[in-house]
Amino acid sequence: MKMLNSLLGVVLIGCLAVVSTIQAAVVVGDTFDADMANWSSAATGGGAADGAVSWQASVGGEPGAIQVVADNGDFQDYIYAFQGPLAGTKDYPAQDIVSVTFDFYAGAMDGGNGATDLPADLRLYFVSAGSIYWYYDINPTAGWGGSYFGYGANFIPNSGWYTADSRSQGLFLGDLADVDQIGLEITYQAWNGQVYGIDNFNLNDQPVPEPGTYALLATMLASLGITFRKRIGK
Repeated sequence: MKMLNSLLGVVLIGCLAVVSTIQAAVVVGDTFDADMANWSSAATGGGAADGAVSWQASVGGEPGAIQVVADNGDFQDYIYAFQGPLAGTKDYPAQDIVSVTFDFYAGAMDGGNGATDLPADLRLYFVSAGSIYWYYDINPTAGWGGSYFGYGANFIPNSGWYTADSRSQGLFLGDLADVDQIGLEITYQAWNGQVYGIDNFNLNDQPVPEPGTYALLATMLASLGITFRKRIGK
């Protein structure tokens, strides 16, 4: 019994330690409770957005969020903050901002595809000094379907941020001192009735966990459950 209690204590402490790293204090953010705040949208090739981007009182069961509806033939859009607390010549290092997080929803409508819609591609991005474009790939997984899930990235050199012209990672932090835009780049699927939601776009003062940290938490919780089942079975 003492050994069991010790094991459970170690697992529980480990779980709490991992959870504490997931929680980061928000420095500034947009929750979209009443409108799109200081956000806009545009096609990546220029001009009006390909998809229909708007604020809605409810998207995917979440009150107050940005909704994106796309059909076959819609290609790719930027959805971004361009002023306000998140962007417009903002100096992130001076504000102790070290990570970005957001909630993303992928929902299914009667679009004829017979499955839950997922974007063909999704990226975080920011623009510095008017033209320097940094991007961070968010890899779609089947787990997105029908629910909001949280994603994020750290503002750390060599952590997954790139530019098309392979700009030096040594310039990354300097570029964060003059952020004009920040948001998402969405590439759509080739069918009708795609619905996506964006909510709780936050800039934080602590790093977000690497994917392996979430896996560690899942393993710890699974171990805790197995231990309890074995104990109950005796």
